[in-house]
Amino acid sequence: MFLFGKNERLQQQEKLRGNPTVLWMNAAVAPIFAAENKNWTIFGGYRFGNKEKTAADYQKLQMQYSAVNHEEVLDKIQELQEIGESEAYHLLMSRYQNNGFFELRREQLCSEETFPQMKLYQRRWLYDMIQGYKRYGEKAILAFDLCRILAVAQMGFMTGHLSMEEALHHCWKAAIVLQASFSSWEEMCDSFLRGYAFHTQQDKDEPTSSLAVRMHLLEEMQQATKEKSSASESPFAIHWDLLLEKTF
Repeated sequence: MFLFGKNERLQQQEKLRGNPTVLWMNAAVAPIFAAENKNWTIFGGYRFGNKEKTAADYQKLQMQYSAVNHEEVLDKIQELQEIGESEAYHLLMSRYQNNGFFELRREQLCSEETFPQMKLYQRRWLYDMIQGYKRYGEKAILAFDLCRILAVAQMGFMTGHLSMEEALHHCWKAAIVLQASFSSWEEMCDSFLRGYAFHTQQDKDEPTSSLAVRMHLLEEMQQATKEKSSASESPFAIHWDLLLEKTF
């Protein structure tokens, strides 16, 4: 673990406040951090020294990413870059495509006769996954992996596993790929939610599911962007095509 004093970490965070590239990167991780009640204007989501949130980040890194030290955090970032959830998605969609399911209409694919072992919401889930793949190919859920890189890197900094320089570097690399792969925040969020849906296989029509909660939060942020009075409160008010310079 990197042993930085609390004041030094706070100073590092403060130097980043208002930096356009950093704000863009923070906006890109909003699909994850918004559900955790984190502040998108602060690199890491909260001021360093918040013991409760830091403990939660430790737990998330351990439970969700099996990363409890410097090397494991870097390994997880590399895994998300090279494999992530996208590989499993591609393999599953290729199998359904080879078996002819891509040619079925919605009512056929969602029919109990086609998949009697599945519940209705699971058949609808499969239809959504197939439609996403037919339209966007292998990048259909790419944002889910890239946004998680941003989250892991920032949590790695907040827990002391990564230096500020390391965290910023990996966030910037992921942001560059995100910006090159999608044309808008809406398209990025759509890819993220599709990836989250693929990963969790939850019922999006169940209002208490974490998928539905994230969908609602992102809809609120996108709506706030359209309303001038509250646009400044939304991360998606930042221009998508902002030049992502390394000015940090």
